[in-house]
Amino acid sequence: MIQKANIILLISVIYNTLIYSQIPQNFVFHLDAAIQVQKDSANAVRLWTDPKTSIAASQIQSNLQAKWIENGINNLPSVRFDGVQTYMNMPSVFPVDKDYTLAVVCQAFASTSNIVGGTSRTLWMAGTTTPVVLHNGDFNNQAVSKIDPGTEATLIIAQYRNSTQQVCFYVNGQFADSAFCPKNMDPTIYISAYQGGYVFNGDISEILLYDRYVSSTDRKQIETLFTQKYRIIQARDFDSTFTEAPRTNQLYPRNKQNICEIPLSGHITEGKWDSISVLVAKEKAILHSEGKKLVFVSGKASFEWLFPIEAGLLNYSVEVKAYSGTKDTILLKSEKLACGDVFIITGQSNSIFGGSTETDPFCRTFGKNYSTTVKDTLWTTASAAGSGGGPDVGAWGMHLAKLLIQKYQVPICIMNGGVGGTSIQQHQRNDLLPDQPSNIYGSLLYRMKKSKLANAAKGIFWYQGESNTGNLYFENFKALYEDWKLDYPNVEQVYVVQIHHGCGTGDNSSVREIQRQLPKQFGNVKIMSTNGLPGHDGCHYTVGGYQKLAEWLFPLVERDYYGAIPTDVIDPPNLYQAYYTNVQKNEIDLIFGPSHQNLLFPNDTIIQNINVRLKDYFALDGQFVQVPSVKVIGDTLRLGLASPSTATKITYLPEIYYLNTNQIYQGPYITNSKGLGAFSFYNVPIQNQIILDSKAHFHENCFKLSYSTNQILLDIQDYSPENMYLHLINAQSQTVLRERVYLGNNVIDTEQLPTGIYSIVIYDKGAVVKTEKKFVVD
Repeated sequence: MIQKANIILLISVIYNTLIYSQIPQNFVFHLDAAIQVQKDSANAVRLWTDPKTSIAASQIQSNLQAKWIENGINNLPSVRFDGVQTYMNMPSVFPVDKDYTLAVVCQAFASTSNIVGGTSRTLWMAGTTTPVVLHNGDFNNQAVSKIDPGTEATLIIAQYRNSTQQVCFYVNGQFADSAFCPKNMDPTIYISAYQGGYVFNGDISEILLYDRYVSSTDRKQIETLFTQKYRIIQARDFDSTFTEAPRTNQLYPRNKQNICEIPLSGHITEGKWDSISVLVAKEKAILHSEGKKLVFVSGKASFEWLFPIEAGLLNYSVEVKAYSGTKDTILLKSEKLACGDVFIITGQSNSIFGGSTETDPFCRTFGKNYSTTVKDTLWTTASAAGSGGGPDVGAWGMHLAKLLIQKYQVPICIMNGGVGGTSIQQHQRNDLLPDQPSNIYGSLLYRMKKSKLANAAKGIFWYQGESNTGNLYFENFKALYEDWKLDYPNVEQVYVVQIHHGCGTGDNSSVREIQRQLPKQFGNVKIMSTNGLPGHDGCHYTVGGYQKLAEWLFPLVERDYYGAIPTDVIDPPNLYQAYYTNVQKNEIDLIFGPSHQNLLFPNDTIIQNINVRLKDYFALDGQFVQVPSVKVIGDTLRLGLASPSTATKITYLPEIYYLNTNQIYQGPYITNSKGLGAFSFYNVPIQNQIILDSKAHFHENCFKLSYSTNQILLDIQDYSPENMYLHLINAQSQTVLRERVYLGNNVIDTEQLPTGIYSIVIYDKGAVVKTEKKFVVD
């Protein structure tokens, strides 16, 4: 094994020496990741040296060191930079006030930043994957390549002519435009940084710098050597068009059979190529290989394939070649293709805020979050680092995707259209130009259609409302919901996050109340609470808070899409009904659902040096501190009032502050047994008794009710009660007994009740389904 390794190393050295000798000489320096890279046992790079000039890039700080990758760009060595902090320093040898030629072999992993920079000059990608040259910090006069190589292996050559102040780009052997750029006066050099920051996310294998404008012959020699060595797709010497073809990092939506289909079609318009082949691989193992003779009709030869692939944590690749005798050329090479599921997230800042280093190679996205540029159509791995504008999907979007990926072994595409500080009106559809990326809705719809995912989105998550009051909020949501149904016809569920109190306009109570009641109006809308999430700062959350939100949403998603059967409560407590329990009106019952909430009401506590009693945060007709006692009875809170009340409405939680302070309210909260915070509610009517709901799903033929002087018998069959209770109410309209009832035989003991006539009320999920006024205790 040692002998074999030494032979391989020797061959590599000979090959690189041969290539090295063919490179046009008299360069400033040439760094090759296969030669003279000094690294530690963990492959952290300390020094990267040009063996001819002895000029070296270095990094002595261990936390800033890049990694040497043996099988980097197309299985050749590279130095990998993390896009967060890793970079290298070089001597100040960059040509100043003169011509130069800079050639770099690199591969971006996502939208990224600086490749070879300085303090006021850089070759970078400006938050994209498109090469850009900046001189003298003049961001208004940057030269931008007209070719975007995406996340494929790339040879970038930037040539600068000082006399005309023009940058000329060549990308993978293709001319990519020339543009004005002011003179460079900066000799400093960083590898993967600008001013020691804004680092590159990807691999760099070679850097070649000349202090002259190399001839076209020398440039073509560099292109030939590097593109052959790294198997980079060169400029084609014929006209070919792909009408449909996969792109690196693309995710295809799976069908109900767990299969995705990759279409590949196009034509070749010049007859010197006589055949074409396609190779499909799964994890580098050949899955399908096929060749075809080209048949030209009127100078055009068409080709078409359709390849099925299975969903799973698998990377597929597609390579297309054209042949003529012994000659061949690569037409297409796309890697890291995946088959999985698609979800949409949109709203305002809490839908897109990031700050998380969490990532996953099987969490993908397409284009940029809220881009108005039609060129921003790059498939890439998603990011949770930023808070919008790039491949960002938000901290909780990323965490939710990771939970699904890890448990169900399926790749996930998140398309996030969230934009901070926006109202629901700004998210509305422009019906005249619905898919033009000039507004928020159009930007997202454009990306969804361009990626061919509009019909594949499974669910939509909506977290918005801080920039609105309740005025017309429901009407705007309804319009948005109807547009979603039109443009994303296969969305099964819409998940609405009730905004946290204390952020935005200062009067969001009615917005939260509208959101709380949306499931009553829309059958496929589910809601999630934010009360009790950790790390809330009054408007946004720490990364931990966003991740906890994802963990609360995850059980809903796996129940709705992945066949999971909940073994415990997964929905937050939601108020179903509020009513006075007696004619004196000194007691109010708050009934929560759905089933098995097992409410928890916290003890008094001290927060921010404030003595907080949650019972003080129920308002009757807008007035707080009206409730001296609270009793928990299963899924019901019984509020004991200080005196009889004439209040007709009840509210839970303040708008922003603890009472009589300027401190933002951060709890405590009503929760269920799983820690999910109850939804806040606002001006909910207080009924004089439990109200019969004509929409109840309980049928009388599902149970038998009988009673005697000392017990009530309730036999429930052919029905699974979700949240069913039996109440016994005396002649004074007081609830004297309350028992939860279940499937099968239920026996309720009444032996200790006082003599009198009682009514029996049975309700399920907060709705009355049966009343009997016959029960007598002698």
